[in-house]
Amino acid sequence: MTSAQYALVAMLCYAISNVMIHRFFSHVEPLISVFIYCTVIALMAFACLVNKHMKSEPIIFPTGYLWIVIILCGILCFFADSSYFTAYNVGGASSLTQVTTIVAILPIFSAIINAV
Repeated sequence: MTSAQYALVAMLCYAISNVMIHRFFSHVEPLISVFIYCTVIALMAFACLVNKHMKSEPIIFPTGYLWIVIILCGILCFFADSSYFTAYNVGGASSLTQVTTIVAILPIFSAIINAV
């Protein structure tokens, strides 16, 4: 698959999860949702790594300062996911369109940060 195809698959998955969060989890404590969400991601990543190891495919770990960078990325993702789940929880039922439109401006923020 090309990078564009992967990005389209990711957007489809995010769109489906946005609707599911909006419909079913807007009343659930956001930190519980983030905990379960991250646990599922960790278990799936572990299973994929075990699969790669069983196939004797190379697994490249970060080295040196990259460990600090990946830990910082994890911390940022925690706060991002917590804020994202809270967006559906705060002030009653948030508009699915409103939350996803705000999230859709992510590329603009990324471009600005990348330029700095």
